Amino acid sequence: MAASRERLVKFRFQPPKECRDVRLAGDFTNWDSGAIEMSRSGRSSEWVASVRVTPGEHQYRFLLDGNWYTDPSTEHASNPFGGENSILRVS
Repeated sequence: MAASRERLVKFRFQPPKECRDVRLAGDFTNWDSGAIEMSRSGRSSEWVASVRVTPGEHQYRFLLDGNWYTDPSTEHASNPFGGENSILRVS
């Protein structure tokens, strides 16, 4: 799809305070766990990342210090590895 159809989506996640590295991976990154590094939002414990994605349904997960986590604030879908992915719908 053309880049002009992409939408900027802001991901927010509040992991345990002891987390040192938070990343985002999904079908929009070909599940590359190093593709999107999230950053702390000011002094809060929330981590954020803004990503351009095409309209449609996407699946994603967070990677906290090397461990996969599902976003508790979204719908989930089973993945082939026995876990669950978060669902993002972009109009």
